[in-house]
Amino acid sequence: MNFFIKTSLLGILLISLGTIQSMTSPDFRFEAVLSEEGIQIMRLMKLERKDLFFIPFARMKFSHPTLLFSPDSATLCIANGCAVTELWDIKSQEKIGNANIDSPLCFSPDSKWLVTELDSTVGIWSVKSESVLYIENFYVEEINFGVNKVYLCGTSDQLESSQTKTEVIVVDLTSLKITHRDTIKEIPSDFNVHILKTYGRDDSGVATPASATPIPMPSLEEAEPGTLSNVLNCLFS
Repeated sequence: MNFFIKTSLLGILLISLGTIQSMTSPDFRFEAVLSEEGIQIMRLMKLERKDLFFIPFARMKFSHPTLLFSPDSATLCIANGCAVTELWDIKSQEKIGNANIDSPLCFSPDSKWLVTELDSTVGIWSVKSESVLYIENFYVEEINFGVNKVYLCGTSDQLESSQTKTEVIVVDLTSLKITHRDTIKEIPSDFNVHILKTYGRDDSGVATPASATPIPMPSLEEAEPGTLSNVLNCLFS
């Protein structure tokens, strides 16, 4: 592992510990840096960083902004913490979509879909067409993408009985419609195995990669003692 990759991983580590407000794309080619004025998008080169474009905060009312790169590093999701989210295309440097949704949870592995949440409403958002399927009174715990389907596991509010129940929801991405909504006893210890046994596979679906986790992450005070030193030793030993 060369020094450039190690320093990129260190940057991601510091983000997760809350010590800096920036995010590096999964392919390590771009970086989004938060400031009081806005978000600077930079191109990471071998020995330097090159400014690409700037998104001023005047465009949106920001409370606690959240950044999330798509797995292919082509799209940046910006959530302002006030129920407004924008999608920006890195190559064209243009906004390609926005919606009244609060927190991005993850992109699909092919970067075509974005799962979001706002209070107790989960949204399945097409990045290309901006079509959105809203699932109300549902708190998602597990997400698994196939090529043509997304599987969600979580709890739902039963308004008529003031109780909650655990459910698995299957959404067909070609029609953007729910095909299954099944009640189960508890959240499975292995959601992938549960999907395979219950629904089979429509394709070679894979779980959402951990690299899709958005920032901000826990602050340095919330991190476990010794985390920083332990990971630094792994990176630079």
